[in-house]
Amino acid sequence: DNFHISYYAEGLVHQVDSKAVFSVFPNPASTTLTISSSDKIKSIAITDLFGQTLYTHNYKVPLVQIDVADLAPGLYFARINGTEVRTFVKQ
Repeated sequence: DNFHISYYAEGLVHQVDSKAVFSVFPNPASTTLTISSSDKIKSIAITDLFGQTLYTHNYKVPLVQIDVADLAPGLYFARINGTEVRTFVKQ
């Protein structure tokens, strides 16, 4: 999970965010797309270039494997935890 630390210095508020590190592989993918995280993956949504959502699922794990064999060849977006977006190519 992300966390925020706030502290005051000369009347200013500063925030330090902890960001999870995500990996999406292989890229390009032909049958299986693997998404890993340094933190838990809570949700994944895959959309095409037209913004159509083709896949969505909730998780509570640091590693997810998604069957992409039925996707048409092309460029796709994987939105992880609602905010992080990674592109991948389906061969």
